[in-house]
Amino acid sequence: MPALTRKRVNGRRLPIRFRILPGFRAGVHRAVKLLAFNDRMTERRAIARQRVFKAGTIEFGGARVDCTVRNISVAGAALDVTTAVGIPHEVILNILTGEVCHPCRIVWRKEKRIGVAFG
Repeated sequence: MPALTRKRVNGRRLPIRFRILPGFRAGVHRAVKLLAFNDRMTERRAIARQRVFKAGTIEFGGARVDCTVRNISVAGAALDVTTAVGIPHEVILNILTGEVCHPCRIVWRKEKRIGVAFG
């Protein structure tokens, strides 16, 4: 906690100043960073997704691309792929562990990950 100090110069009292104790400033910065990090990590999805690690395939036009399902909900999923280039807008996701097929459309793409919405 900052300590209060009052000094006299030429007989006049100076206003109260705060003296920052060692380590206090670093603690404040650490707390601010943690609060900012937690604020950015708020869930913005309408339906929360469950983290998973399942093998799957993306099927389109007679072709198949292997993928890994990273998270899933009743509305969609995030998939890891070797490359998102060449995958069309509408595909069929086949999750191998549960033998589940979902017709879906791609809603976002990154270099090696795509997001799909079911239906």
